[in-house]
Amino acid sequence: MSCYQYKNLEPIIDAEVDKIAEWIIQKRREVHAHPELAHEEANTSKLVAEALREAGWEVHESLAGFGLLGTLKGELDSSEVPSTKCVAFRADMDALPINELTGAAYASTIPGKMHACGHDNHIAMALGIARVMAKLRKKWSGTIKLVFEPAEETGEGADMMIDAGVLDSPRVDVMITLAISPGTEEGHFRLIEGTSMPRVDRFRIEVEGEASHGGEPHHGIDAVLLGCELTVALQRVASREIPASDPVILNIIHIEGGQLDGTIPSTASLTGMLRSFSGASRDKAFQSIDKIVQGIAASYGGRASIFIEPESEYPMGYHDPAVTRLVAEAAIDVVGPDRVSIENRPDWGGDSFARYTQLVPGTFVFFGVRNEAQGKTYPVHHPKFDVDDSVLPIAVKVGCRAALRALV
Repeated sequence: MSCYQYKNLEPIIDAEVDKIAEWIIQKRREVHAHPELAHEEANTSKLVAEALREAGWEVHESLAGFGLLGTLKGELDSSEVPSTKCVAFRADMDALPINELTGAAYASTIPGKMHACGHDNHIAMALGIARVMAKLRKKWSGTIKLVFEPAEETGEGADMMIDAGVLDSPRVDVMITLAISPGTEEGHFRLIEGTSMPRVDRFRIEVEGEASHGGEPHHGIDAVLLGCELTVALQRVASREIPASDPVILNIIHIEGGQLDGTIPSTASLTGMLRSFSGASRDKAFQSIDKIVQGIAASYGGRASIFIEPESEYPMGYHDPAVTRLVAEAAIDVVGPDRVSIENRPDWGGDSFARYTQLVPGTFVFFGVRNEAQGKTYPVHHPKFDVDDSVLPIAVKVGCRAALRALV
Protein backbone atom coordinates (compact mmCIF):
# COMPACT_ATOMS: atom_id res chain seq x y z
CA MET A 1 0.00 0.00 0.00
CA SER A 2 1.39 3.41 -0.88
CA CYS A 3 1.89 6.24 1.55
CA TYR A 4 -0.74 8.19 -0.41
CA GLN A 5 -3.34 5.50 0.31
CA TYR A 6 -2.42 5.55 4.00
CA LYS A 7 -2.70 9.32 3.82
CA ASN A 8 -6.44 8.83 3.38
CA LEU A 9 -6.55 7.20 6.79
CA GLU A 10 -5.30 10.28 8.60
CA PRO A 11 -8.65 12.07 8.93
CA ILE A 12 -10.07 8.82 10.29
CA ILE A 13 -7.21 8.62 12.78
CA ASP A 14 -7.93 12.16 13.95
CA ALA A 15 -11.61 11.37 14.45
CA GLU A 16 -10.84 8.19 16.40
CA VAL A 17 -8.33 9.98 18.63
CA ASP A 18 -10.84 12.74 19.33
CA LYS A 19 -13.36 10.11 20.42
CA ILE A 20 -11.01 8.75 23.10
CA ALA A 21 -9.33 12.02 24.13
CA GLU A 22 -10.94 12.02 27.57
CA TRP A 23 -10.03 8.36 28.04
CA ILE A 24 -6.37 9.13 27.29
CA ILE A 25 -6.39 11.92 29.88
CA GLN A 26 -8.16 9.71 32.43
CA LYS A 27 -5.58 6.95 32.00
CA ARG A 28 -2.74 9.41 32.47
CA ARG A 29 -4.28 10.70 35.69
CA GLU A 30 -5.01 7.22 36.98
CA VAL A 31 -1.37 6.23 36.51
CA HIS A 32 -0.17 9.56 37.92
CA ALA A 33 -2.16 9.11 41.13
CA HIS A 34 -0.66 5.66 41.75
CA PRO A 35 3.08 5.91 41.02
CA GLU A 36 5.35 2.90 41.39
CA LEU A 37 9.14 2.99 41.55
CA ALA A 38 11.54 0.90 39.47
CA HIS A 39 10.98 -2.85 39.95
CA GLU A 40 7.66 -2.14 41.70
CA GLU A 41 5.42 -1.46 38.67
CA ALA A 42 2.97 -4.32 39.34
CA ASN A 43 -0.28 -2.33 39.31
CA THR A 44 0.84 -0.11 36.46
CA SER A 45 1.67 -3.20 34.40
CA LYS A 46 -1.73 -4.68 35.21
CA LEU A 47 -3.51 -1.50 34.09
CA VAL A 48 -1.59 -1.48 30.82
CA ALA A 49 -2.21 -5.17 30.14
CA GLU A 50 -5.95 -4.78 30.72
CA ALA A 51 -6.17 -1.79 28.38
CA LEU A 52 -4.23 -3.60 25.64
CA ARG A 53 -6.33 -6.76 25.88
CA GLU A 54 -9.55 -4.75 25.79
CA ALA A 55 -8.32 -3.22 22.54
CA GLY A 56 -7.50 -6.62 21.05
CA TRP A 57 -3.72 -6.68 21.37
CA GLU A 58 -1.63 -9.77 22.03
CA VAL A 59 0.04 -9.19 25.41
CA HIS A 60 3.21 -10.71 26.86
CA GLU A 61 3.57 -9.93 30.58
CA SER A 62 6.23 -10.33 33.28
CA LEU A 63 9.10 -9.37 31.01
CA ALA A 64 12.09 -7.99 32.90
CA GLY A 65 10.02 -8.08 36.06
CA PHE A 66 6.94 -5.95 35.40
CA GLY A 67 7.60 -5.04 31.78
CA LEU A 68 5.25 -6.06 29.03
CA LEU A 69 4.98 -6.18 25.25
CA GLY A 70 1.90 -5.56 23.17
CA THR A 71 1.79 -6.82 19.58
CA LEU A 72 -0.79 -6.07 16.88
CA LYS A 73 -0.82 -7.26 13.28
CA GLY A 74 -2.64 -5.30 10.61
CA GLU A 75 -5.38 -7.19 8.79
CA LEU A 76 -5.62 -5.28 5.53
CA ASP A 77 -7.42 -7.40 2.93
CA SER A 78 -5.58 -6.43 -0.23
CA SER A 79 -4.36 -7.98 -3.44
CA GLU A 80 -1.02 -6.29 -2.79
CA VAL A 81 1.77 -8.08 -0.92
CA PRO A 82 1.23 -7.44 2.82
CA SER A 83 3.84 -5.37 4.63
CA THR A 84 6.36 -7.41 6.60
CA LYS A 85 7.65 -4.34 8.43
CA CYS A 86 7.44 -3.85 12.18
CA VAL A 87 7.44 -0.55 14.08
CA ALA A 88 7.75 -0.34 17.87
CA PHE A 89 6.99 2.39 20.39
CA ARG A 90 8.68 2.48 23.80
CA ALA A 91 6.86 3.79 26.88
CA ASP A 92 8.63 3.79 30.26
CA MET A 93 6.59 3.12 33.39
CA ASP A 94 8.48 3.81 36.63
CA ALA A 95 8.09 6.81 38.93
CA LEU A 96 10.59 8.65 41.13
CA PRO A 97 11.15 8.78 44.92
CA ILE A 98 9.89 12.38 45.17
CA ASN A 99 7.15 13.82 47.38
CA GLU A 100 4.66 15.51 45.03
CA LEU A 101 3.79 19.17 45.70
CA THR A 102 1.57 20.00 42.70
CA GLY A 103 -1.69 20.10 44.64
CA ALA A 104 -3.45 18.61 41.61
CA ALA A 105 -6.67 16.67 42.09
CA TYR A 106 -4.93 13.66 40.55
CA ALA A 107 -1.71 14.08 42.59
CA SER A 108 0.16 11.06 43.89
CA THR A 109 -1.71 9.16 46.59
CA ILE A 110 1.53 7.56 47.77
CA PRO A 111 3.82 9.76 49.92
CA GLY A 112 7.38 9.92 48.66
CA LYS A 113 6.55 8.64 45.17
CA MET A 114 5.70 10.72 42.12
CA HIS A 115 5.54 10.56 38.33
CA ALA A 116 7.92 13.50 38.07
CA CYS A 117 9.50 12.44 34.77
CA GLY A 118 6.32 12.19 32.73
CA HIS A 119 6.16 8.43 32.35
CA ASP A 120 2.44 8.54 33.16
CA ASN A 121 2.00 10.63 30.01
CA HIS A 122 4.12 8.23 27.97
CA ILE A 123 1.92 5.32 29.06
CA ALA A 124 -1.27 7.20 28.21
CA MET A 125 0.00 8.21 24.76
CA ALA A 126 1.02 4.63 23.98
CA LEU A 127 -2.36 3.30 25.09
CA GLY A 128 -4.05 5.89 22.90
CA ILE A 129 -2.05 4.63 19.91
CA ALA A 130 -3.02 1.08 20.89
CA ARG A 131 -6.76 1.76 20.81
CA VAL A 132 -6.77 3.71 17.57
CA MET A 133 -4.53 1.37 15.59
CA ALA A 134 -6.52 -1.64 16.82
CA LYS A 135 -9.77 -0.01 15.74
CA LEU A 136 -8.29 0.53 12.26
CA ARG A 137 -6.41 -2.78 12.01
CA LYS A 138 -8.25 -3.86 8.85
CA LYS A 139 -7.00 -0.76 7.05
CA TRP A 140 -3.25 -1.29 7.37
CA SER A 141 -0.65 -4.02 6.99
CA GLY A 142 2.42 -4.92 9.06
CA THR A 143 3.10 -5.22 12.80
CA ILE A 144 3.10 -2.67 15.62
CA LYS A 145 4.71 -3.36 18.97
CA LEU A 146 4.33 -1.39 22.20
CA VAL A 147 7.23 -1.88 24.61
CA PHE A 148 6.31 -0.90 28.17
CA GLU A 149 9.65 -0.64 29.94
CA PRO A 150 10.13 -0.93 33.71
CA ALA A 151 13.07 0.50 35.66
CA GLU A 152 14.03 3.18 33.15
CA GLU A 153 15.13 5.57 35.86
CA THR A 154 17.71 3.12 37.16
CA GLY A 155 19.05 2.44 33.67
CA GLU A 156 18.26 -1.28 33.87
CA GLY A 157 14.96 -1.74 32.08
CA ALA A 158 15.95 -1.41 28.43
CA ASP A 159 18.64 -4.09 28.54
CA MET A 160 16.30 -6.45 30.37
CA MET A 161 13.53 -5.91 27.83
CA ILE A 162 15.94 -6.44 24.94
CA ASP A 163 17.19 -9.64 26.58
CA ALA A 164 13.54 -10.72 26.87
CA GLY A 165 13.29 -10.53 23.07
CA VAL A 166 11.04 -7.51 22.49
CA LEU A 167 12.95 -6.55 19.34
CA ASP A 168 12.48 -9.99 17.75
CA SER A 169 9.70 -12.20 16.36
CA PRO A 170 9.14 -10.21 14.23
CA ARG A 171 12.28 -8.12 14.17
CA VAL A 172 11.64 -4.42 14.79
CA ASP A 173 12.58 -2.24 11.80
CA VAL A 174 11.90 1.16 13.37
CA MET A 175 11.58 2.25 17.01
CA ILE A 176 10.07 5.48 18.32
CA THR A 177 9.49 6.97 21.74
CA LEU A 178 7.15 9.89 22.40
CA ALA A 179 8.36 11.81 25.46
CA ILE A 180 6.99 14.97 27.04
CA SER A 181 9.32 17.97 27.22
CA PRO A 182 8.61 20.79 29.70
CA GLY A 183 11.38 22.83 28.08
CA THR A 184 9.52 22.86 24.75
CA GLU A 185 6.45 25.00 24.06
CA GLU A 186 3.16 23.18 24.44
CA GLY A 187 2.02 21.42 21.29
CA HIS A 188 5.39 21.74 19.57
CA PHE A 189 7.60 18.82 18.51
CA ARG A 190 11.37 18.87 18.74
CA LEU A 191 13.55 16.19 17.18
CA ILE A 192 17.30 15.67 16.96
CA GLU A 193 19.19 14.05 14.08
CA GLY A 194 22.32 12.05 14.73
CA THR A 195 24.06 12.18 18.12
CA SER A 196 21.28 13.15 20.46
CA MET A 197 22.07 12.50 24.14
CA PRO A 198 25.22 11.92 26.19
CA ARG A 199 26.54 8.75 27.68
CA VAL A 200 25.59 8.81 31.36
CA ASP A 201 27.73 7.01 33.95
CA ARG A 202 26.68 6.60 37.56
CA PHE A 203 29.50 6.26 40.09
CA ARG A 204 29.98 5.97 43.84
CA ILE A 205 32.71 7.30 46.09
CA GLU A 206 33.12 5.41 49.36
CA VAL A 207 34.91 7.50 51.98
CA GLU A 208 36.61 6.05 55.05
CA GLY A 209 37.67 8.17 57.99
CA GLU A 210 38.05 7.45 61.70
CA ALA A 211 35.27 7.58 64.30
CA SER A 212 35.62 9.58 67.48
CA HIS A 213 33.46 11.23 70.12
CA GLY A 214 31.75 14.40 68.95
CA GLY A 215 33.36 16.25 71.83
CA GLU A 216 36.83 15.17 70.66
CA PRO A 217 36.76 15.57 66.86
CA HIS A 218 40.56 15.97 66.83
CA HIS A 219 40.86 12.25 67.58
CA GLY A 220 38.90 11.26 64.49
CA ILE A 221 38.76 11.79 60.71
CA ASP A 222 35.35 13.19 59.77
CA ALA A 223 34.18 11.25 56.71
CA VAL A 224 31.17 13.50 56.17
CA LEU A 225 33.33 16.63 56.18
CA LEU A 226 35.69 14.89 53.76
CA GLY A 227 32.73 14.00 51.54
CA CYS A 228 31.44 17.57 51.56
CA GLU A 229 34.84 18.91 50.50
CA LEU A 230 34.94 16.33 47.70
CA THR A 231 31.50 17.46 46.52
CA VAL A 232 32.74 21.03 46.14
CA ALA A 233 36.16 20.17 44.73
CA LEU A 234 34.75 17.86 42.05
CA GLN A 235 32.89 20.77 40.47
CA ARG A 236 36.17 21.90 38.97
CA VAL A 237 36.35 18.77 36.80
CA ALA A 238 33.89 20.10 34.24
CA SER A 239 35.02 23.73 34.42
CA ARG A 240 38.79 23.40 34.74
CA GLU A 241 39.89 19.89 33.77
CA ILE A 242 37.90 19.29 30.54
CA PRO A 243 38.12 21.45 27.40
CA ALA A 244 35.01 23.47 26.58
CA SER A 245 35.06 22.04 23.05
CA ASP A 246 34.31 18.55 24.43
CA PRO A 247 32.36 19.24 27.62
CA VAL A 248 31.04 17.03 30.38
CA ILE A 249 28.49 17.56 33.14
CA LEU A 250 29.26 16.15 36.58
CA ASN A 251 26.77 16.12 39.45
CA ILE A 252 26.91 14.65 42.94
CA ILE A 253 23.30 13.58 43.42
CA HIS A 254 23.34 11.82 46.80
CA ILE A 255 25.39 12.00 50.00
CA GLU A 256 24.96 9.66 52.94
CA GLY A 257 26.91 9.21 56.15
CA GLY A 258 27.00 9.55 59.89
CA GLN A 259 24.67 8.71 62.75
CA LEU A 260 22.68 10.88 65.13
CA ASP A 261 24.50 9.76 68.27
CA GLY A 262 27.18 12.38 68.81
CA THR A 263 29.85 10.40 66.95
CA ILE A 264 32.21 11.78 64.34
CA PRO A 265 31.29 9.62 61.32
CA SER A 266 33.84 7.17 60.01
CA THR A 267 32.20 6.50 56.63
CA ALA A 268 30.34 8.40 53.96
CA SER A 269 29.07 7.56 50.50
CA LEU A 270 28.65 9.89 47.53
CA THR A 271 26.77 9.04 44.35
CA GLY A 272 27.46 10.98 41.17
CA MET A 273 26.57 11.07 37.49
CA LEU A 274 28.90 11.97 34.63
CA ARG A 275 27.52 12.93 31.21
CA SER A 276 29.85 12.94 28.23
CA PHE A 277 29.83 12.84 24.44
CA SER A 278 33.24 11.31 23.79
CA GLY A 279 35.44 8.60 25.22
CA ALA A 280 38.28 11.08 25.54
CA SER A 281 36.36 13.51 27.74
CA ARG A 282 34.87 10.66 29.79
CA ASP A 283 38.27 9.07 30.44
CA LYS A 284 39.84 12.42 31.28
CA ALA A 285 36.99 13.25 33.66
CA PHE A 286 37.31 10.00 35.58
CA GLN A 287 41.09 10.43 35.77
CA SER A 288 40.52 13.90 37.24
CA ILE A 289 37.89 12.60 39.66
CA ASP A 290 40.30 9.95 40.90
CA LYS A 291 43.13 12.47 41.27
CA ILE A 292 40.99 14.90 43.26
CA VAL A 293 39.39 12.23 45.44
CA GLN A 294 42.66 10.53 46.33
CA GLY A 295 44.43 13.82 46.96
CA ILE A 296 41.81 15.25 49.29
CA ALA A 297 41.28 11.94 51.10
CA ALA A 298 45.03 11.67 51.73
CA SER A 299 45.17 15.24 53.02
CA TYR A 300 42.61 14.28 55.68
CA GLY A 301 44.43 11.07 56.52
CA GLY A 302 41.45 9.12 55.23
CA ARG A 303 40.82 6.80 52.29
CA ALA A 304 38.42 6.81 49.36
CA SER A 305 37.47 4.37 46.59
CA ILE A 306 35.63 5.06 43.33
CA PHE A 307 33.22 2.54 41.76
CA ILE A 308 31.71 3.04 38.30
CA GLU A 309 28.37 1.23 38.00
CA PRO A 310 28.13 -0.15 34.44
CA GLU A 311 24.67 -1.63 34.92
CA SER A 312 23.17 1.82 35.45
CA GLU A 313 24.78 3.68 32.57
CA TYR A 314 22.94 5.11 29.58
CA PRO A 315 24.88 4.82 26.32
CA MET A 316 25.21 7.82 24.04
CA GLY A 317 22.00 8.34 22.08
CA TYR A 318 21.81 8.33 18.30
CA HIS A 319 18.68 9.21 16.33
CA ASP A 320 18.47 7.83 12.81
CA PRO A 321 18.06 10.77 10.38
CA ALA A 322 15.58 8.94 8.12
CA VAL A 323 13.35 7.89 11.03
CA THR A 324 13.62 11.37 12.52
CA ARG A 325 12.43 12.96 9.28
CA LEU A 326 9.63 10.40 8.98
CA VAL A 327 8.27 11.39 12.41
CA ALA A 328 8.79 15.08 11.68
CA GLU A 329 6.67 14.77 8.53
CA ALA A 330 3.93 13.07 10.54
CA ALA A 331 4.05 15.87 13.12
CA ILE A 332 3.93 18.58 10.44
CA ASP A 333 0.73 17.02 9.10
CA VAL A 334 -0.85 17.42 12.54
CA VAL A 335 0.47 20.74 13.90
CA GLY A 336 2.07 22.48 10.90
CA PRO A 337 5.71 23.24 10.04
CA ASP A 338 6.00 26.15 12.48
CA ARG A 339 5.60 23.77 15.43
CA VAL A 340 8.09 21.13 14.35
CA SER A 341 11.87 21.47 14.47
CA ILE A 342 14.75 19.14 13.66
CA GLU A 343 17.98 20.03 15.42
CA ASN A 344 21.54 18.77 15.25
CA ARG A 345 22.34 20.08 18.74
CA PRO A 346 22.36 17.27 21.34
CA ASP A 347 20.24 17.30 24.47
CA TRP A 348 21.99 16.65 27.80
CA GLY A 349 19.25 14.47 29.29
CA GLY A 350 20.23 10.85 28.77
CA ASP A 351 17.73 8.00 28.39
CA SER A 352 17.72 4.22 28.25
CA PHE A 353 16.04 4.46 24.83
CA ALA A 354 19.60 4.69 23.50
CA ARG A 355 19.92 0.97 24.23
CA TYR A 356 17.33 0.18 21.57
CA THR A 357 18.76 2.54 18.97
CA GLN A 358 22.12 0.81 19.27
CA LEU A 359 20.34 -2.15 17.66
CA VAL A 360 17.57 -0.74 15.44
CA PRO A 361 16.99 2.63 13.70
CA GLY A 362 14.94 4.91 15.89
CA THR A 363 14.27 8.38 17.18
CA PHE A 364 13.29 10.11 20.44
CA VAL A 365 10.49 12.66 20.04
CA PHE A 366 10.35 15.64 22.41
CA PHE A 367 6.69 16.67 22.72
CA GLY A 368 6.31 20.13 24.22
CA VAL A 369 4.17 20.60 27.34
CA ARG A 370 5.44 23.95 28.64
CA ASN A 371 2.43 26.14 29.43
CA GLU A 372 3.26 29.57 30.89
CA ALA A 373 -0.41 30.58 31.24
CA GLN A 374 -1.16 27.62 33.50
CA GLY A 375 2.13 27.89 35.38
CA LYS A 376 3.19 24.46 34.17
CA THR A 377 6.82 25.28 33.61
CA TYR A 378 8.65 23.19 36.20
CA PRO A 379 11.32 20.80 34.90
CA VAL A 380 11.13 17.04 35.19
CA HIS A 381 12.25 15.60 38.54
CA HIS A 382 10.76 18.64 40.31
CA PRO A 383 8.08 18.05 42.99
CA LYS A 384 5.78 20.59 41.26
CA PHE A 385 6.21 19.19 37.76
CA ASP A 386 2.89 18.80 35.95
CA VAL A 387 1.51 19.06 32.42
CA ASP A 388 -1.65 20.18 30.65
CA ASP A 389 -2.69 16.69 29.63
CA SER A 390 -5.36 17.98 27.25
CA VAL A 391 -2.63 18.12 24.58
CA LEU A 392 -1.72 14.42 24.78
CA PRO A 393 -4.12 13.44 21.97
CA ILE A 394 -2.04 15.59 19.61
CA ALA A 395 0.94 13.31 20.20
CA VAL A 396 -1.26 10.24 19.74
CA LYS A 397 -2.28 11.51 16.29
CA VAL A 398 1.36 11.97 15.39
CA GLY A 399 2.28 8.53 16.72
CA CYS A 400 -0.41 6.80 14.66
CA ARG A 401 0.69 8.64 11.50
CA ALA A 402 4.33 7.79 12.17
CA ALA A 403 3.42 4.12 12.58
CA LEU A 404 1.71 4.03 9.19
CA ARG A 405 4.65 5.76 7.49
CA ALA A 406 7.09 3.32 9.08
CA LEU A 407 5.10 0.33 7.82
CA VAL A 408 5.18 1.38 4.16
